[in-house]
Amino acid sequence: MPIPLITIVLERRGRKHCFGALLMAAVFAYGGLWVMAVALALFAIFLVGYSTQWQLNTRTRQYRHGGNLFGLHMGSDWLRLPDVQRVVIRYFSDFAVTDSGYSDGDESSKDRRYILLLSVPESAQGLVVGQLRNQQQAVQLGCQLGRALGLPVLECDRYGELAVVQEADPADNRAYNPPHFEPAPPIET
Repeated sequence: MPIPLITIVLERRGRKHCFGALLMAAVFAYGGLWVMAVALALFAIFLVGYSTQWQLNTRTRQYRHGGNLFGLHMGSDWLRLPDVQRVVIRYFSDFAVTDSGYSDGDESSKDRRYILLLSVPESAQGLVVGQLRNQQQAVQLGCQLGRALGLPVLECDRYGELAVVQEADPADNRAYNPPHFEPAPPIET
């Protein structure tokens, strides 16, 4: 039986900054400022244990989003997952247009990211799972989510063109297959 809870870790930035906090704690401890040193050491421990997650329970068709500190969830309660038709990985960036005087304007991509979302039928909005900086990681997590839900995975590139990354496999989709009901036996009187 498959595990009903799927956890996608979206961001774990604390490990990068932990070394700096520990270094500052050592500097304060050397200078005799023990209160600051202990506070920075506790902050470093917090940075190591904190991550941002999106969780999906395939059995109950509910999801939640929030922070996780050493296994303790902090964030939204479980919400009902709407009927979704596909997983979409969408390229997004903010553009900065600079005028160099030689042309109509030079366009440069700024703050490029990939938005992982679940497409809701007959709705202009989708359910945003998260935003990732790395395309390969976004595709990998999108395929994992698509396999768990039995949905196709599509990628929308920077020009707005859709490409199928993974086809749907409804046989693996226990959460979205309609239940099969046997007809009730006839009542004998």
